[in-house]
Amino acid sequence: MIAAVDPMQHIYAEGFAYRSAVDGPPRFIVLFGMWLLFAPLALAAPFILLNAFSLGFPIAAPFAFLGFASAVILYRTTRNYLVKSRSTREPNA
Repeated sequence: MIAAVDPMQHIYAEGFAYRSAVDGPPRFIVLFGMWLLFAPLALAAPFILLNAFSLGFPIAAPFAFLGFASAVILYRTTRNYLVKSRSTREPNA
């Protein structure tokens, strides 16, 4: 409830959600939400790079960087989901 009142708390809460999705074992709904947020830019980055000459480097470079960052976030979130969920399903030897 504090996040709705205080803008700084909203920023902290959003950062906490992103960090917990990347660092810890996320739930499926978090994984799905991360794909909804970051997949469009990660998938568009190669096309932006292919059209970099027509768009111009000052426009294409930030989008390429954001696309790469989005791909890294998706990779880490998906890997954590698969590895952590597999380790909880398998009994420890």
